[in-house]
Amino acid sequence: MFIMKINRIENKMTLILTIIVLFTGLCYSTHAQSYSNPFNIVWQKTYGGSQLDDNDYLNNTIAVTLDGGYIFTGETFSNDMDVSGNHGMSDAWVCKIDGAGTIQWQKCIGGSSWDQGQNIIATSDGGYLVGIYTESSDGDIIGYHGKGDVILVKLNASGNIQWKKILGSSKYDDCADIMQNSDGTFIFAGVTEGNDGDVSGNHGKTDSWVVKLDANGNILWQKCYGGKNADGDYHGTEIIPGIGGGYLLATLTNSTDGSITGLHGKPGKKWYSSTTDLGDAWLLKLDDNSNIEWQKSFGGPLWDMFENIIVTNDGNYLSSGLTQGAGGDIPGNNGANGISDWWLAKISPTGNLIWSRNYGGTGAEALHGRVFELPNGDLILPSGTRSNDHDCIGLIGPPDLWTVKTDPLGNILSYNVWGGTGYENMSYAVMNTDGSMVIAAMKDSTSNDFAHDQNSDFWILKIAPNLNDNIAITTTSLSQSVACPGYSPFAMNVAFTKRGTFNAGNIFTAELSDANGSFASPLTVGTINGTNSGTISCNIPAGLPSGNYYSVRIRSSSPQYIGITSGHLLNIQSCAAPTELTSTNISNSGAQLNWNIVPCAIQYKVQYSKSPNASWSNANTVYTTGTSIDLTGLNSSSTYFWRVQTKCASSPNVWSDVSVGKQFITISTITSTKTQSVPLNETSFKNRLTVFPNPASQATTIYFSLSQSEKVSIKIFDIKGELVKTIAERVFGNGEQQIKWNSADVKAGVYLLKMESVNHSEAKKLVVIK
Repeated sequence: MFIMKINRIENKMTLILTIIVLFTGLCYSTHAQSYSNPFNIVWQKTYGGSQLDDNDYLNNTIAVTLDGGYIFTGETFSNDMDVSGNHGMSDAWVCKIDGAGTIQWQKCIGGSSWDQGQNIIATSDGGYLVGIYTESSDGDIIGYHGKGDVILVKLNASGNIQWKKILGSSKYDDCADIMQNSDGTFIFAGVTEGNDGDVSGNHGKTDSWVVKLDANGNILWQKCYGGKNADGDYHGTEIIPGIGGGYLLATLTNSTDGSITGLHGKPGKKWYSSTTDLGDAWLLKLDDNSNIEWQKSFGGPLWDMFENIIVTNDGNYLSSGLTQGAGGDIPGNNGANGISDWWLAKISPTGNLIWSRNYGGTGAEALHGRVFELPNGDLILPSGTRSNDHDCIGLIGPPDLWTVKTDPLGNILSYNVWGGTGYENMSYAVMNTDGSMVIAAMKDSTSNDFAHDQNSDFWILKIAPNLNDNIAITTTSLSQSVACPGYSPFAMNVAFTKRGTFNAGNIFTAELSDANGSFASPLTVGTINGTNSGTISCNIPAGLPSGNYYSVRIRSSSPQYIGITSGHLLNIQSCAAPTELTSTNISNSGAQLNWNIVPCAIQYKVQYSKSPNASWSNANTVYTTGTSIDLTGLNSSSTYFWRVQTKCASSPNVWSDVSVGKQFITISTITSTKTQSVPLNETSFKNRLTVFPNPASQATTIYFSLSQSEKVSIKIFDIKGELVKTIAERVFGNGEQQIKWNSADVKAGVYLLKMESVNHSEAKKLVVIK
């Protein structure tokens, strides 16, 4: 048992040391004074004893209680000061505090070996359920399976134990998350290495493990999810009620078999062992009986994980976590690959990625964070950081706590940094109904935001929205929603409203996002001096790429503040070639050519020629502002090829690429066509054959045109008149037709291509070369 404890400590220290190595680096300031502070500290306190007390790298370690207070858990090696009743080595520590942070009661749970409180929830009966990792087999621990188990402990409102349930196998098992269903039953999510005891169905190295228990802790069902490699983790797993019923499990995968598809990174045995042995965040939608309804992996080429997931006001999922490299589902990375960014992904109820954003700097953003959605759709992201550049300025001593506020699309509005000169890392956070938050963290500092220090303590902060920060700027309208064509500058008016007081000399600046709506590198497009709401005349530059999600936000200089866009979008069009080209009203001397309208078009250039091999510079050219032209004076029984190009601007001229070439065949005045090998009917018809290329080596295209819908057969005969291939035998519609035939299927030689309908037939010599 002690060996397993040492192994787990080594694993944890390997992770910590790896991250510390990755966290090194200093950079310049890019956003140093761009954002206001969204929160103020209401109170903050440290808790613990003279030894190590910690909730580091744990999930769901604090909960709001029914009496308006809070309860938190973690591990303690102490048995003095705030802590009493330690059973030996480390115990799971549960501490109940009131709404002001004063301790009401505390309790140690464990045995003589290593025990760690990993999750805690308030239950519907006014009590609590604690999820504990244990390596003990004495004290409070009965029924230990070996090499690390999970024990769920039900407490009443006063902290007395009501029941205990140990879960596990003869191998390593750990706790990641717990939740209570509306019927009083419980769901446990964790990770397992075993396939005996309480565990069955393990797929390989480690699996994500979900257990449903009744209100008294009896197992109703359990199931393992994963593949042959390492899947699941004790601090990268969360389970919530699913949209439409059942559950949504957010966990990790390193596998490409079993239930897993779509892994972005390289499969491996350990998710944290190296930058070449990493996996993806993995979502599984489960029904009420543990069956998978859908699953999907998300990520890039390196390590990616979801740590928290919520259901949004608009009925989607929103996940927060970490990512180490750009690519795949990850739009970018503020540091080098292998340096973690905080990651936010919005996902549909069926698992489709809606949008993805990453945040951070050139340092690594710390493990653990959450996401909350406000009633207006803004997002609050409490997390941790080791950066002092890009999206985060104000680092005191890495890592520090970092709380970010964004708009509904994930654009940063403001943030806070809290900490001291030592080590502070967030564990979990909860939000109250009044918008205030309580954050559970670990700290090892003696300065700045700390009231006192005891030695690696629990740090609990209550923060509230900054009431003195009543500044707001909102983009209310854009004078146009479509810009044409994006190749020349154009003017646009942007109206905005403000709330709060702005100082004399203030400048409002309009900033344009990129084509995807991101303000990572905003472009200044206009300014206005003033202190009141108004309209900014903006100049949108030429050469911007086309896109549907350009946004404009307003920044103020005094005070410095960044406003929100309120969802107003600008669609900058490219100069596109026409599509849906058709030819109608075909006669023996004319035809009508048609195409779809192109936004931003001021003119179209139509070129047509009798030979597809002719230079287009010598082709006939017609200009028009409409979407069709009538050609006259054409030769009968002739094939014409044509194309169209869009003109979007003048001075200088801006032309699109040319369209895909099309062809049509004028009606024939020939009354008969005969061959010696295949007898044909004498007729006069519109559906004259054209074959190109001819001779053909690999493939050729057969062109013909019908004046009415009818059944047509197209067949290949050899020079003896024997059937070689039936290419088509079906009903074709009115107008031009084309069929591609793979001539590589036949030997080199001379063939006859015959087209036949009820009243008409025609043959064409076809040469196949190799």
